[in-house]
Amino acid sequence: MRLDGTGVQQVTRSPMQESNADWSPDGKAIAFDNLTTGGGIWIVRRDASGHWGEPVQRQQGGFNPYWSPDGKSIAYLNTQEGGKLLVVPADSGAAQILVDPSVNGLRPETAIWGAGPFLYYEARDGAGKTSIWSIPAAGGASRLLVRFDPVLHPLNRSWLTLQNGILYFLAEDRESDVWVMEVRKP
Repeated sequence: MRLDGTGVQQVTRSPMQESNADWSPDGKAIAFDNLTTGGGIWIVRRDASGHWGEPVQRQQGGFNPYWSPDGKSIAYLNTQEGGKLLVVPADSGAAQILVDPSVNGLRPETAIWGAGPFLYYEARDGAGKTSIWSIPAAGGASRLLVRFDPVLHPLNRSWLTLQNGILYFLAEDRESDVWVMEVRKP
């Protein structure tokens, strides 16, 4: 749809519960997941005339796809395999595991690409503490950026975005007040 509300186009037509759509950097494809069948990364492309083709499943069991800045890869989460963070070439090839909870105890909940060849991800450890990390897109060791106190500043809504070199995320600031009320007999 154009910004003025005209030109609405339906991209897919299926009984699936499609969600978490992400445009490719060149604007010619959309990656999305399918919640109906327990996850799956799908890609739908449009041709030079602007017509959308049929969606093609790229990976099974994946959620939250996110295109790399160069449009060659897609990062995603795979909860069917214990919450791994993976990267797969957009067109063909095997997925690479970047973060495996069974190895480092971190369960990624969302991930985005950084400006360079790396990703940022939010994760929870076995004690429920939430943190934000970075990891090279080619694989390697994760680097802790910030850890949150689960009582004072829990991250209950997994969401990250990067704009102009600034990483934005949601964190709660818990506060409560004590009130007193006098109860009178009726």
